[in-house]
Amino acid sequence: MTVDPFDLLCERCGIAAEYIDAIDVRRVVSKSTRQAILGAMGALSPGEDPVAALRRERQLAWQATLPPVVVFSEHAQPYLIPLSIAVSAVNAPHRWALVCEDGRRFDGTLMPASLGGAQSDEAEDGQRLRCHLRWVNRLPCGYHRFTLEGPEGKVAMPLIIAPHRCY
Repeated sequence: MTVDPFDLLCERCGIAAEYIDAIDVRRVVSKSTRQAILGAMGALSPGEDPVAALRRERQLAWQATLPPVVVFSEHAQPYLIPLSIAVSAVNAPHRWALVCEDGRRFDGTLMPASLGGAQSDEAEDGQRLRCHLRWVNRLPCGYHRFTLEGPEGKVAMPLIIAPHRCY
């Protein structure tokens, strides 16, 4: 079965093709709506080939140490926090911190080379390793902040824990 590049781009950008609404009715999101969302995100220009946009999005994802944001369902443990680290820095210690919306703080040190699920690829800025920090403890719903500091500098992103269902 061939997957439509447009659908892949939507999935990669977190745009659902359908959802269940508040009254348990399945809703399909039209292609034009998804195109408009991709356009607003800067992921697909009018008339642009989705294959080229997918290639660009993939390259940008590999270049960024952290994604712009991660969203997990409250029951999705373990939470796998994606990291993309330059191969030259994978054996260096990286400090991380997670500050919860309620002010609680967790922090520690990780060695990217020792994290599981690693993949490597070539990005414009050189060879990179993609791995995940595995967070096994349940986090409260809310907007939290994850920070990572290593040889490539300090980066941060929102880490959002969403309720399984909104009312």
